[in-house]
Amino acid sequence: MAEIYQSTYQNGAWSQPLPSASSAQWVIAFGSKDIMDDPDIREQVRRAFPQAQITGCTTSGAIEGAKLFDSCICLTAATFASSRIEALSADFHDFGDSGALGAHLAEQLNAEGLVHIFVISDGHVVNGSDLIRAICKKLPDTIYMTGGLAGDGTEFKETKVWLNDQYNSGQVALICFYGANLRIGKGNFGGWKPFGPFRKVTRSNKNVLYELDNKPALEIYKTYLGEYANELPASALRFPIGLKHSTATELVVRTILSINEEDQSMVFAGNVPEGASCQIMHANYENLISGAGYATEKAISDIEGAPSQLAILVSCVGRRMVLGVRTEEELEEVKEMISEGCHMAGFYSYGEISSVICSDGRCGLLNQTMTVTLFEEAG
Repeated sequence: MAEIYQSTYQNGAWSQPLPSASSAQWVIAFGSKDIMDDPDIREQVRRAFPQAQITGCTTSGAIEGAKLFDSCICLTAATFASSRIEALSADFHDFGDSGALGAHLAEQLNAEGLVHIFVISDGHVVNGSDLIRAICKKLPDTIYMTGGLAGDGTEFKETKVWLNDQYNSGQVALICFYGANLRIGKGNFGGWKPFGPFRKVTRSNKNVLYELDNKPALEIYKTYLGEYANELPASALRFPIGLKHSTATELVVRTILSINEEDQSMVFAGNVPEGASCQIMHANYENLISGAGYATEKAISDIEGAPSQLAILVSCVGRRMVLGVRTEEELEEVKEMISEGCHMAGFYSYGEISSVICSDGRCGLLNQTMTVTLFEEAG
């Protein structure tokens, strides 16, 4: 890339003055809803980058370098030497179905010369699993997606996605990259460890799990939590489940959003298909932090160790809540491994998107996982 510019808006000012009519082609803005909602700040960004596709979303924490920010906007602008980007979006409220929304977006794609797609989706009303599955069905086999679902701190009330003059809840944006000199590295890793036997999902409806091995799901889940069962649903962040499909070589982590004592069901941040096997998972701080390193190793391997210029990290609000004051340690783990001079940006999300073999295809929705996307433009 020819140039990377970064600045953070916090406490009423930008850490670096915004440029005047920059020629950057891509702007990424991740921040807190209270700041992103201000139309004056968004207009400042539009004036500073008139030629750019301006993309971003509300978050549960924004990343610049190895630092985590709240009540802010972390902005990164990229100027490419020879590559180009296109962006398109659609609104869930126009479809009412996440799969139909994804299919519509996929039909609008220009696949000629396409290298990669970065997805930024609403994280409150959109079903990320259905969205990604529908898009993936239409993609050439060589094209992958990474990205994440917008956040809203720990409120879980409303999330918004920003694309140019659109800033709405329910919105999904696809940022499409084209160029023979552009290479993308992608990696993900959770750091959660399974325990107990595999259980079969015998009754579910999308992201609602009713039965495991023909028994009430919540009843079985509680037997493994011990004293933590009394702290549900909050304690569920410490004990996600890992799904494994017949064609998968790894577990896909699913976060528990809520429980229903009446029918003994559990609601997850992603689909839990019938027929899949699952295990309960747990982790300690060191496993989660080292997991960020493994995700980075995968991304670096993807581009055969070439020096990258930009790293976009999407991690989960659940990881942040578990790690607490140690959250920045997983960012530092990534920074130590990427190329010297590589700029880092990203956010804490309600769901992560990366390459994984699962029922959604070769890309899927993950939970409580660190994902790393590396951009390397030669020449």
